[in-house]
Amino acid sequence: MDFLNHAASYKIETAYEVMFVAPYQDDYYVEEFLQAPHLELELNFGEFIETPFFTAGYEFVVDSVAAIMIFTITLISFVVHLYSTVYMRNDPHSVRFFGFLSLFTFFMVVLVTGANFVMLYIGWEGVGLSSFLLIAF
Repeated sequence: MDFLNHAASYKIETAYEVMFVAPYQDDYYVEEFLQAPHLELELNFGEFIETPFFTAGYEFVVDSVAAIMIFTITLISFVVHLYSTVYMRNDPHSVRFFGFLSLFTFFMVVLVTGANFVMLYIGWEGVGLSSFLLIAF
């Protein structure tokens, strides 16, 4: 039983160090960044705004943080879709509802994976629009 108490106190101490001690040590983040593998997937589907001074395209980046967020978004969306199939089974307009729900999920993924501010803005506005459509349903 003493081993469990020691392990729990070690984890709390480590979390404390990461939250409160490490940010004040400059070398901590550099060493952790250099030791961690950096995997990133970049997708470019062309440009939709081209000017002499500015170019924005359909660009998406999936790194480790985006992958965790995509997993979280799709998992929660799956659970909501599963619950809604039972809840909306007698509603004659359930097809429209599921379209709005899928649109919301799509724009959440666009928001998380957008590689530039234009894609971020499209995802943000799409989430707002689909939220409005779901609330108004």
